[in-house]
Amino acid sequence: MKMFNMEGPSGVGYVTSRKRTPSERTEDPSYVEKRLRNNEAVKKSREKKRRESEETAKHVTNLERENAQLKHQHLLIRNRYETIKEIYRENFGPIDEQTERKLFSRED
Repeated sequence: MKMFNMEGPSGVGYVTSRKRTPSERTEDPSYVEKRLRNNEAVKKSREKKRRESEETAKHVTNLERENAQLKHQHLLIRNRYETIKEIYRENFGPIDEQTERKLFSRED
């Protein structure tokens, strides 16, 4: 219930709210309806947050799995590269930087 009070600190009136008693709150249909709507909104918001959190956790798990696979592929490719360089050295001798760039550079 709103009340108008003319005894504000600057002499200007202001509106104050008086707290409702529990019986006033439960008897007021608009208040009960407002609380029900608010409770539903809170429940919906928390459920949405929970779902988003679960989706984020799944996404992180998938990215971690993909990252592990890519690291493994990188290791395999790096080992093949070193093997090829070693075979080249055994057959043709040391590789200078310019020759290495020509032989092993990626050209798209």
